[in-house]
Amino acid sequence: MAGAEYPIRVITCNRHRWPAALVWDCLPVLDEFRPDVVVLSGAECTPGLLREVVKRYHTVLDIHGSLIEPWDYGGFRGRLFSFPRQLLRARRWHSRAAAALVVTEGLAEEYKRIASVHETFVVPCACLCRPTWDCVLQARSKWRDVLGIGCNELLLVHSGGLGLYQHPTPMLALLRSLLQDGVPARLLLATRKVDLASTLLAGQAKSVRDRVIVQNFETDSYPAVLAAGDVGLLLRDDNATNRAAFPNKTDEFWSAGVPVLTTDGLKAVARLVKRYPASGHVLDTSTGNVSKEGMKWFLELLGSSESARETRFNAILRVRQQISFLNTLEPFMDYLDTLS
Repeated sequence: MAGAEYPIRVITCNRHRWPAALVWDCLPVLDEFRPDVVVLSGAECTPGLLREVVKRYHTVLDIHGSLIEPWDYGGFRGRLFSFPRQLLRARRWHSRAAAALVVTEGLAEEYKRIASVHETFVVPCACLCRPTWDCVLQARSKWRDVLGIGCNELLLVHSGGLGLYQHPTPMLALLRSLLQDGVPARLLLATRKVDLASTLLAGQAKSVRDRVIVQNFETDSYPAVLAAGDVGLLLRDDNATNRAAFPNKTDEFWSAGVPVLTTDGLKAVARLVKRYPASGHVLDTSTGNVSKEGMKWFLELLGSSESARETRFNAILRVRQQISFLNTLEPFMDYLDTLS
């Protein structure tokens, strides 16, 4: 990696509902600081700010989501209004950026095709948490006790929101399938959407409801809570939005030594899991149906000794190295060198 050091100033604004405020807040600071490069993250979809920044500075977009998302998940209004507006914005303003940081190769191809951003750098969402095995083991023991998880139970964990692309139906179908096959599984929905989860569970059979824990945790507790799990759930449909995605939760699970269960819909994650089997397993579909091969994987996890879990933790570290910022940001840093 290049040895140059770059002075960095971070500008944040929480007034996203009033787009003009972004321009008023950011431009005076930028004009005072006079940076060589401006990286727009989050606010890159605000036309006013993007329009002014690309006219003044060498601009790099930090992109985490697909342009196609309003079509996949926006419903009728999303397809009719949000989707065309998003494409127009990308073609008119995103195309003026010099480069883009993206989370997957799929997202890079999308921005090259739709927004004509030719210089892209793939930087997956990596977790900065680097616990030791001893820390993970202590957290696992503590939180399994707190949650009432027996030593012979398999804990499935979902962490985050509950919505159209993180819908609990496949998770509950998976839990039901495992229980029907005699696997003593539990499901933890670690989410702020406690009321929504409870409403969805009301329609489930008691045998399923009794095996589900719904709880919201303090933000600082989440990394330790994840260590209680045996499987991290990343079940997604196969569509353009998910093919371009790399969820934050992927490396958060891996940081706790927890293998992920994903689907081919999350192509970037599935590719890593297939390359490094210790990091997880890929379901045939996103519906929660379990194949014989999948059931064998679950049973192996259920019977894992502490030694086997430590071996898996160390193997997952090697996967994490592949997506660490130290590795993935190197081409971008070299790119910055060419601008100086």
